[in-house]
Amino acid sequence: MEKDFTLFKVSWFTQRPGGIESIEKIHARHRALITFLQNHNLTLRTVLEPEEIINDESCLMRSDLTDEGFKLYQKAEQKWLRGIDRGKDPTDMGVFEKELAKLRFLSSHP
Repeated sequence: MEKDFTLFKVSWFTQRPGGIESIEKIHARHRALITFLQNHNLTLRTVLEPEEIINDESCLMRSDLTDEGFKLYQKAEQKWLRGIDRGKDPTDMGVFEKELAKLRFLSSHP
């Protein structure tokens, strides 16, 4: 089995020197990402409960994701973050939705 690693950790954004993003926005982004992945059966466990408090240790590990979830993360995460940098709402998961539709279409039409 491949080595496990961290894909996304809240402290990477809250502890960034010169960071201008609010903690609330960072937490909203993390919750939106995890909720999307969980709601689409792309996680192997419950990573974040609906009312769970997010802190700097909150993270997403490779081992939390299905293979499909990891492929999706690789394809969509940077596009999604760039959109947020350009002013998109952190809860706008449109990039993930489009990429997931493509992945699922391709896997059903080899």
